Amino acid sequence: MKKLAMITIASLAMGATAVSAQEAGRTIIVMDGSGSMWGQIEGVPKLQIAREAVANLLPQLDADQALGLVAYGHRRRGDCSDIEVLVQPALGQSEAITDAVNKMRFQGKTPLSAAVRQAAEALRFTEEPATVVLVTDGLETCAADPCALGIELEEAGIDFTAHVIGFGLSQAEGAQVACLAQNTGGQYVSAKDADGLTAALNQTVAQTAEVKSTELAEPEPIDLPTAKLMVDKQSTPITTAIEVSWDGPNAEDDFIDIVSAKTPEQAGLDFIYTANGNPQLFKMPATPGDYILRYRWTGRTGWDTIATLPITVTEAEFVLDAPQSAEQGEMVEVTWKGPNNADDYIDTIERGASRTDGEVTYAWARDGNPAQLQMPITPGEYDLRYVVQGEQDRSVGLVVPLTVLPTTANLVAPAQVKPGAEFEVQFNAPNTSGDWVDIVTPGYEEFSGEITYFYTEHAQNGVGRLTAPAEEGTFELRYVLEGRDGRIVLVRKPLIVTAGAEDTIISE
Repeated sequence: MKKLAMITIASLAMGATAVSAQEAGRTIIVMDGSGSMWGQIEGVPKLQIAREAVANLLPQLDADQALGLVAYGHRRRGDCSDIEVLVQPALGQSEAITDAVNKMRFQGKTPLSAAVRQAAEALRFTEEPATVVLVTDGLETCAADPCALGIELEEAGIDFTAHVIGFGLSQAEGAQVACLAQNTGGQYVSAKDADGLTAALNQTVAQTAEVKSTELAEPEPIDLPTAKLMVDKQSTPITTAIEVSWDGPNAEDDFIDIVSAKTPEQAGLDFIYTANGNPQLFKMPATPGDYILRYRWTGRTGWDTIATLPITVTEAEFVLDAPQSAEQGEMVEVTWKGPNNADDYIDTIERGASRTDGEVTYAWARDGNPAQLQMPITPGEYDLRYVVQGEQDRSVGLVVPLTVLPTTANLVAPAQVKPGAEFEVQFNAPNTSGDWVDIVTPGYEEFSGEITYFYTEHAQNGVGRLTAPAEEGTFELRYVLEGRDGRIVLVRKPLIVTAGAEDTIISE
């Protein structure tokens, strides 16, 4: 049985004996190209950190190490099939990999399981030793199970290993993807910043051979703390929320998750942090069955289950299945079940409100299932509801909690352009119908009278074009969100128009 190393950068195992590239097999890096890579660490976008880390790593590699690159989420928004082998695994591919990473656009979803599978197939993992190193800053978003994939690849492969680098993931999030490494005998490495990512890549890519030849020791046994889980009901319909409270150590990153009773040792399906309050609401899975709540203690490296509680999830007359949180203005798919009367609708409303008019945003049930529902433009706590339109009045069939988070939208454009020059603007933002990017004078607050603009829905692959003002000066680029509940400027970016700027390059 292979052993898993769950390690942080501060405790990387070093000093093993090297073996030949032929013995170690070939390696593919699977790079996260999803939109969340625009998130920042210490003021620097994660995508920039990733590019620099790869550029720092590759010159250190042995000339006889065969390496390739797979990316996902780098070409299209909302497309779970957006996976591509950018560089085939072979010797001498360092320059090609660096160039490919630098050209990646970060804008899509996170089909990490399918991407790892495609990388394994490119390595012919059923015929020869193969290693995949996954770099991800998020969890699976395409209805796949990385835990099950790890088991499948381990059973089918000759000598297959997957390492997972959780870039900026929390302890609880890391627990959701560590099973992919665990089930193939690989390492899960947590990287919190630029130095951490560089060290993690060095540990998993540059030293693949050493890792394969090292026996990883089991952690020293310790006395675990105790905990107790309590709920307001142990049987509840699918997708509804129960109230969970607990007694426990409440270490900094402790969390409570839920897992199928059939696979109690696998990664949890969802989680809440104990630090966010006691009690808390916890949304149940969308599939009926028997489940287990687990208190996961993080007081040492790894995740120890110190309390469990069985939960039964039943079928329901009403269902609302959607993320528990989403960004302001984001379009969200809501899978629903209900009477589907002609005027039934799904809405968002302030947390705890009982009225059936004056909703913040809404979508008609008759327009399809799943419904496409825009989130409110103001961050905060809301309720997601199925509202039934009867012959005489309306009633609320189901309420589930919803948190609207501040945006992580971003604009990428030249800092300086020449007067009258055409230039490209890349946006990572909701891109809902009616959104636009414009040029205005600094601090301009109106939503008309802009100097120039383009509608984001007419842009190609998240890139639009603007023409700079004819006069020199300081201006602003803005991303304006057109919400059902109003308009809001999500992003502002300074733009200097000067004759001394470099010529802009427009892609074909």
